Amino acid sequence: MGAGKSCLFFIPMNKTLGMILLSLALTPLLFAQASNRPESAGTLGLRFYGGLNYLYADELNRGLAGRLDLWRYAAVAEGLSGDARLAGAHWGYDAGADLLIPLNPRLSLQLGLAFITASARLQAEYPSQDVVPSNQEVMIRLRAMPVQAGLSYLLPVSRGLDVRIQAGAVYFLARPEAEHTRDWAGYWEKDRYVLKAGGFGYQGGLSLEFRLNRWAAVFLEGRGRLARVPNFSGSLDLTSSEEGQVHIEGELYAYSYKLVEGAIFPIVDVLGEEPSGPAFSEIRKAVVDFSGFSLNLGLTLKF
Repeated sequence: MGAGKSCLFFIPMNKTLGMILLSLALTPLLFAQASNRPESAGTLGLRFYGGLNYLYADELNRGLAGRLDLWRYAAVAEGLSGDARLAGAHWGYDAGADLLIPLNPRLSLQLGLAFITASARLQAEYPSQDVVPSNQEVMIRLRAMPVQAGLSYLLPVSRGLDVRIQAGAVYFLARPEAEHTRDWAGYWEKDRYVLKAGGFGYQGGLSLEFRLNRWAAVFLEGRGRLARVPNFSGSLDLTSSEEGQVHIEGELYAYSYKLVEGAIFPIVDVLGEEPSGPAFSEIRKAVVDFSGFSLNLGLTLKF
């Protein structure tokens, strides 16, 4: 009886130990399979990012630089030489956040809000004369808030690396500003532009996501945007040291301005009505191109 009891006791103990050892052996495999899964359905994601941004804004840049070109033409006509730096506003920064709402383990609805900028300082200096300003400066500040709705697809590459592809529609709330200052000996002028408009565009991106654990990942991302925003309205404040300030409300026009000598300059201006006369041609409502790209670093959190 003692031997029988011993045998009966020994068999269950071996089965129990075997099950424990088998479970321990399978645990790394189960963990590896879980870590290779892209996203669990029903898990919300929140992404924060920031980085370098580039905007085209060609028509606005050319139109503001055209003002300095017009004065440079006058300076050359008077035999004056100087220094002009007319690089437009293109580079700035991008910062934002995205909410990921999973539709299945890989596909998510992506809702996002960002803040993008670009800025530049255009300068021109000439010998002090009454004919042209001795110093001029144009400050351009481009700002926009893209509100995005689109889809995001997560593609697992390896145990700790995923690729995320995203695309969607974007509504741009654009708020450009600019200042043009002119200094003579004992006299100065300043034109200040404050503009606003909204318009739709498209955005797409590709990111490499490095998983830290099941709840967090860091990523490197590139985004591209297509958005030409029309119908800008705003204000123009004309201020001088002798005449005070004049306030103008209107719309942003782009046109070609032709001198009697035949030289033509692209100009943008806030006007209460469309300009007319033989000096003006190619008159249209200005379109500011907020298309561009950004390169960001970010953090993804899952809940």
